[in-house]
Amino acid sequence: MSKYDLTVCQPAIHPKYWPEYYETLCKSCTKYSFELIFIGPHSPEELLSKPNVRYIKSYASSTVASQIGVEAAEGKLVAIPADDGRFFPSGFDEAIKLYDQQNSNKDVIVLRFREGSWIENFVYCGVVHKRAAENPPEYWTCRPHGLFPGHGWYSPGINQDYKLAIHPLMSVEYFKEIGGFDCRFEHVAYALNDLSIRAQNNGSVYHLSPIEVEDCDWRPGSEEHLPIEASAPDDQALFMGLYADVQAGQSRTKIPYDNWKDAPEVWSRRWPNGVTE
Repeated sequence: MSKYDLTVCQPAIHPKYWPEYYETLCKSCTKYSFELIFIGPHSPEELLSKPNVRYIKSYASSTVASQIGVEAAEGKLVAIPADDGRFFPSGFDEAIKLYDQQNSNKDVIVLRFREGSWIENFVYCGVVHKRAAENPPEYWTCRPHGLFPGHGWYSPGINQDYKLAIHPLMSVEYFKEIGGFDCRFEHVAYALNDLSIRAQNNGSVYHLSPIEVEDCDWRPGSEEHLPIEASAPDDQALFMGLYADVQAGQSRTKIPYDNWKDAPEVWSRRWPNGVTE
């Protein structure tokens, strides 16, 4: 029997966001119990007085940090959002409600989110969209992301109708059963998309959340994002290689859950000169 309905497992490097993050999380998940686990170099000191907040110190990549957090989870479900965002009211309530309506623990909810709402607009599929608007439903599938060169979404081993889930809501038990993240990826987005494809290869059904769940403060090129961006070329190459072959890509499902234990404990791209606080 799980202690909580939900574990929010958060690899974290942005302390300035966390008070609002927690406050909005409480408004997003009002009908279900949740715990919040921060995993990263900085302790969320002002939040540790909360009975449902825990902290695990780690200097590992975001994929390894996430896996460490899930290992400690006491919730039935797990979500891995972004720590530089704020949550929409009732977003988690509606997503968990939808999950509970499914008949299989293999089903996953795609937690729809906005990214960079502070940007006035962006071009998507040749159309200018206001950042305040929701992304269209097709955005959450593999097909349109072939527009981004080098990302590999059109690789032969990927079903183009599969959904992508940068922020999934899924059973902790099933996350472990499918093997969690392939922690050879440093960029958690690639690890999450690899997870979503493996799970759907394994028969999982991905459902879009009824409403958006989070608004992220996405600022490419900022100093804090540089280690993540630096890992992208290697992760792109790994991702594309895994799905370059139709048979190999479509048969990729479960991987060893403990694979994270073989990954470095310190993410050298973030601390190239050794660990500092």
